[in-house]
Amino acid sequence: MDTIKEFWESVALKLAEEYPKTTPDTWQKKDILLFLDRFDQEIVRLCKADADKRRLCKIPYLKNVGYDYEGFASFSYDTFLRVFRYEQNGSVSLRHRFAIYLGYDSFEHYVNEKLNVGKESNDLLRSLPLIPPYLTADTYDAPYLGLQTFSVKYSRLFYGRGAYIQSILDYLNDSPPPDGQPKSFKNLLLVFGQTGVGKSSLLQAGIIPRLYEGWDIRYARRDQSTGLVEMFRKMLREKPKLLLLDQLEHWAHGNNQELDSFFNMVSRLLNHETGKNTKVILACAPVYLPWITESIAHSSLESWSKVTVPKDQLWNKIATGQLSEELNNAEEKIFIFPSPGEKHNLWKAMSPLLEEGWSLRYGFGNGDSSLAQLFRELTAERKKLLILDQLEEVFTKPNPVFAQKDGLTGEQAEIAGLADEICQLLSTTNVFKIILSFRADYLAEIEDELEKRLPNEFKKFLIKPLNREGIVEAIEGPLIDDHFELKYYDGFVDDMVHLLKEDSAASIAPALQVILKKLWDIVKNDTRHITKEIFEQAVSK
Repeated sequence: MDTIKEFWESVALKLAEEYPKTTPDTWQKKDILLFLDRFDQEIVRLCKADADKRRLCKIPYLKNVGYDYEGFASFSYDTFLRVFRYEQNGSVSLRHRFAIYLGYDSFEHYVNEKLNVGKESNDLLRSLPLIPPYLTADTYDAPYLGLQTFSVKYSRLFYGRGAYIQSILDYLNDSPPPDGQPKSFKNLLLVFGQTGVGKSSLLQAGIIPRLYEGWDIRYARRDQSTGLVEMFRKMLREKPKLLLLDQLEHWAHGNNQELDSFFNMVSRLLNHETGKNTKVILACAPVYLPWITESIAHSSLESWSKVTVPKDQLWNKIATGQLSEELNNAEEKIFIFPSPGEKHNLWKAMSPLLEEGWSLRYGFGNGDSSLAQLFRELTAERKKLLILDQLEEVFTKPNPVFAQKDGLTGEQAEIAGLADEICQLLSTTNVFKIILSFRADYLAEIEDELEKRLPNEFKKFLIKPLNREGIVEAIEGPLIDDHFELKYYDGFVDDMVHLLKEDSAASIAPALQVILKKLWDIVKNDTRHITKEIFEQAVSK
């Protein structure tokens, strides 16, 4: 099932009913231009009344001005041809815009309601925000992970927790109160549940990737040697920032005025205090390198720029971990790269820098927006989310350095110190939201210290074990990707639910993944069909 292709075919038929009574692949240029004008006007009208639609349609926000409705253009004539005449997929935001134009809330909403896709999976019906494709693997070797925690890389395989994801996202995206109201505004969320319920997977594969493009997210697990207070302070420190602008050849034939405007924006950023720890990578196909280097040579950016080594040496530096050091130590702030192959490969090459303390923001040319608009999106101020996971280790793996203090045990003193830090932060700014995640066994101890400092100023999310609906989603969701071609006998889902009910409730999620991975390993090199006999043999061992 190619959902995106089916989406565009459905949209084309819908547009043919409306204007000008033929499918859009046959429209003349004057018809397309008339439609683009009408389309933009309707998108602006709908986005002015709906913050979610503004976010999905990527209406640019200008500091001291507000949303730039006047300068907004949904897409170009060339993009229209690429989608409807040459059957290209179009960008994520473009699919959202067409769905919204036709009266739906989002691309997912259109797919679920109009195309009747995923009716058996409530994850799809909840129209969760899309995961940026560059964050995940292009393909997966298996639809199920076994005991492995779901990280961001595997988020497209993570199903069964749609209701919790949507609830947490809704809470995080809620607007802060007006001035004069309590500034903490319950910006502190406690996410807790029994061992094995999947809290870390929920945060890493369910929450983080869906907020990545609009938030500055810092995630950490409790470190026994460091302690929570120092960890928290480290999370607040400013990170060096790397802006990745890939596939710039999309603007190679644009007007010089647009390019000059972009260069001026980059120059202003790098000259400003906020840009002192920022590096910029401009990447394009190798054949366009002379164009971008010559353009920069005649701009105010020349003294800050550096053309990188040839492609093979570039990859060698990435592979040997030398790139982070080179970026850190270089006097230049702008690096010109040959794009390393397919779309998103630049991100995948640079993403290890995330582990070395860098903040990465990624954008690429697709013809849907101007170069200046793309740069504004990458440099816009973002909301900040701090996630501290596995706080129960304060009690299960205590640090002997934290001795008893003021009548508190060492464990209580470590939690109290974190609570003091959180209280101080939330009392002075409304920019941050904080998630603390831990085993439900320790709710009383953690809540008690927080309540002393932030009474009634935190929201609690209890993550319950997978229910039948979640089990069905976890089985069927990953198989939306047809390349797995996995089939199973009638009654398989019911048999799996019955089997798991005999297990400890909290261990349903890991037990389900272990069994599914085992079954996949049995059939993947054969028929890829799970029979009742194969199921019974697998679970009996």
